[in-house]
Amino acid sequence: MSDHVNEPLRPYNRKLIETSIPLVDINRESAREKSIRHGHPSTLHLWWARRPLAACRAVLFSQLVDDPSDTPDLSEEERERRRKTLHAIVSELAKWENINNHQLLETAREEIERSCNGKPPPIFDPFVGGGSIPLEAQRLGITAYASDLNPVAVLISKAVIEIPHKWSGRPPVFPGAATSRMLWPGATGMAEDVRRYGQWMCDEGRKADRVSLPESQAPRPHSGYGYRVDLGADRHLPESCLCRDDAASAILLAGQEGGQGALCRAYPCRPPGTLRNSRSANANVS
Repeated sequence: MSDHVNEPLRPYNRKLIETSIPLVDINRESAREKSIRHGHPSTLHLWWARRPLAACRAVLFSQLVDDPSDTPDLSEEERERRRKTLHAIVSELAKWENINNHQLLETAREEIERSCNGKPPPIFDPFVGGGSIPLEAQRLGITAYASDLNPVAVLISKAVIEIPHKWSGRPPVFPGAATSRMLWPGATGMAEDVRRYGQWMCDEGRKADRVSLPESQAPRPHSGYGYRVDLGADRHLPESCLCRDDAASAILLAGQEGGQGALCRAYPCRPPGTLRNSRSANANVS
């Protein structure tokens, strides 16, 4: 970042977002994104304030690209034509189908570098949450820094931003998976590990169901696990607060000498209506 600090100041040019952007297209794609499940980071872990990737891509691009209104060697007609070209790029960037369109992304990166003298400024998101802003900054070729006080947000962001980059181009490590194909470009090897280890965890969960439930109760299928963290001096919750459908396991997450610590209770997620809601005033349920 010191390179940017020591650079001499140059005349300020208004950015595209300060003049106009195709809001109708951005809003449409952002709303449509809510129904996309396959390949979307939201399927990795739910985050209640996740920003749409379409909006993040469009806004980041529009914040860094110069608007042609401050280009003196262009006529008004040429400026309007140039602005329409930039609007078309923003509209295409907002589409989910174009997240891996290398030609479009390269065009967007060239426009950003042209407006930033070849040195785009780094992006800093101090409240990263689900990681949408740094993820899209990386997609546009921009260095991104992020932080969050919530450890869950940090874990999600690392899984979305850091880990795929570190495993890029590597084969999967799941036993026998690497021999299923010759090449593993990008994060395909890591994705294969996620699929295979995820299936392994589901299989192990079904086995645990068969062991923990009485023989009279046939294990029912479940697609994930919920968790709850009980905080406070009294870690022994009344029976009414627990899920009677399953044997809930308890793990002491952390504790201090002479203190009580925090207790995490995990239980399989069942279809709506099969679990009883907790009535504990000391429990945070996620």
